[in-house]
Amino acid sequence: MKRFWTTLALFAAYQSWACCGVGAGGVRFLDQQDIVVWNHKTKTEHFIRKANFEVEGKQMGFIAPSPTVPVLALADPVAFKDLEKMRPKPIDFSIGCSAGEYEDAAPASAAPVEVAQIVDLGQYEATTLRSTDPLALIKYLQKHGYNTSADIESWTESYLKKKWYLTAFRLKAVERSAAMSPIRMSFKTDKPFFPYLVPSSNRAGNESRLRVFVLGAGVASADAAGARLGSSDWNTPVPENLRARLAQSLQLSIDDLAVANHLTAWESIPFPSEATDDAYLSFSPPRPLWLDVGAYALVGFAGVYCYRRFRLARSNQKVATD
Repeated sequence: MKRFWTTLALFAAYQSWACCGVGAGGVRFLDQQDIVVWNHKTKTEHFIRKANFEVEGKQMGFIAPSPTVPVLALADPVAFKDLEKMRPKPIDFSIGCSAGEYEDAAPASAAPVEVAQIVDLGQYEATTLRSTDPLALIKYLQKHGYNTSADIESWTESYLKKKWYLTAFRLKAVERSAAMSPIRMSFKTDKPFFPYLVPSSNRAGNESRLRVFVLGAGVASADAAGARLGSSDWNTPVPENLRARLAQSLQLSIDDLAVANHLTAWESIPFPSEATDDAYLSFSPPRPLWLDVGAYALVGFAGVYCYRRFRLARSNQKVATD
C-alpha cells in the first residue's frame, strides 16, 4: 500500500502523456504506439501500449483508465512489427499494361478508496484503484502529504465520476532512456476506446505523435470530443496465419483474433491534444476489394472512352476542314 500511494503521489506531481506518466524528476515522452483488439461478441477490449521515455529521476510510472477491473499481462513487442508490415502496397490501376476470464466491475466498496488488485508484472508493479467519491481520493492524498494540482484533480475526477478504475504502473528500475515492455490490459466495456484525454498541463510544449492499430470486425473510426482525429490511414484484412502469431505475441485466445480479423491503422495522430474525452471506436463493414477495383476500372475505361471520342471528333473536324 505504501508503494502504491508513493506512485499516486508522483502521479499528482508529474505528468506527461495520455493516461499519465509520472517521475521523481520529470518524464519526457519520446514515442508511443497502441494496439486495440475488440471482441464485440464478448464485449472485451484488449489494450496494448508500447512507449519510450526519457526520465530525469530514478522513479517512473504511469496510470491508465479502464471501465472495469483489467486483467494485466506483458506482451511481445514483435506484435507491433507484424502489424506495421500489414500496410497495403499501392495497387497499379494504369491502363494498357488465451485470454483467461475478465472481471466485471466490482461492487462499490464501503470505503471511500478501493484498491481492487495489486499485480506483479516483473518489470512493473501495478495497482488498480477506484473511489466512489473523487474528492475523497484527493483528500486522502493531501492527508498523506501528497501534492495535487487542479488539472490532475480534474483528470482523475473525470474517470472516477464514471466509476472507472485507474491502474497505476510503477517501473521497478529506471534508466535515463526507458524502453518499456508492452503491457496488455484486458477488460469488459460496452464501447471500445483508446486513452486520449490528458491533463491540461500536458498540452503545452510536448507535441508528439501517436500510432494506433485497431483490430475489430470491420473498418474502425475514432471520435474524441473536442479534437479531430481524422480518417484512418489504411485498413486491411488480417490473414489467418498472422492471427495465430498475434494471439501468441499478445497472449490472447485465437478466438479473439478470429473475431477481430480486420486491421485499421492511424500512422500519426497529433498528441497530446485538446480532447475533452478519450477516443471511442466504432466499426463498419469493410468494402469488398472488387468494389474498389471495379470503381478504378470504370474510371479508367471512362477516361479511355472520352479520349477516343475526343480523338475521333478532332479527326472528323480535320476531314471536314480539308
